[in-house]
Amino acid sequence: EQTAYLEEMARELDFEYIGIAGADGLLFTTAFPEPKDISGEVYFQAAMDNRIYISDITRQIFNDRAVGGILLAVPVPDGSGQALVAMLSTVELGKNLQADSFGGEGYSYIIDKEGALVLHAKSMNFNNFYQYMQNVEFDQGFTLEGLRADIDRQTEGMVSYSELGVEKYAYYCPLGLNNWTVVSTVPRDVVTERTAVLSRNMVPLCSGSSCVSRPSFFYLYSVSASGKQTQGQ
Repeated sequence: EQTAYLEEMARELDFEYIGIAGADGLLFTTAFPEPKDISGEVYFQAAMDNRIYISDITRQIFNDRAVGGILLAVPVPDGSGQALVAMLSTVELGKNLQADSFGGEGYSYIIDKEGALVLHAKSMNFNNFYQYMQNVEFDQGFTLEGLRADIDRQTEGMVSYSELGVEKYAYYCPLGLNNWTVVSTVPRDVVTERTAVLSRNMVPLCSGSSCVSRPSFFYLYSVSASGKQTQGQ
């Protein structure tokens, strides 16, 4: 009955699954035919240590498919020693990245603290944002060093630059988890008043200083614990 309820919740909130694990590390979810032993997993151990855990992009094998996504684990605050474990797929994350493309002229992607691409919704001609930006011409007042400093501090901002004669803007906004950042790039001549909104409301993925992966995880978080701790913080 409990796992059936969690399955219904996962379906409503667009998670791949939501399960519950006891202190013995056995995860119960309808995503797996039998209880899954996660006692040795970092995310379970974090939850047992009363910490919220959000993973990097990972991959899980199910009976009929393999799914990439992020794993979320939160302790159940009732003293029972249980943990809620959930997975949000890269497909769902990617839907958010496609939400605002400026008529197909702009695109968005997620990078890690080293500039490596974590997730993108279109084919990219580079694997590292910082290496890519080494080959562009920054407009006056903008530098690669300043860009990196902002992202290292996990603050939002923008840069203006030219690439092969095309003038562009790049807006960036911290996700608030795993030191990831959303970057949105758009040619200058198609920028509208929507860019002001884009820089602060880059889909439900980014919501200011208390950003988590999606409103659906905020719901899971709100019914499971208070306070916010993510891996690497």
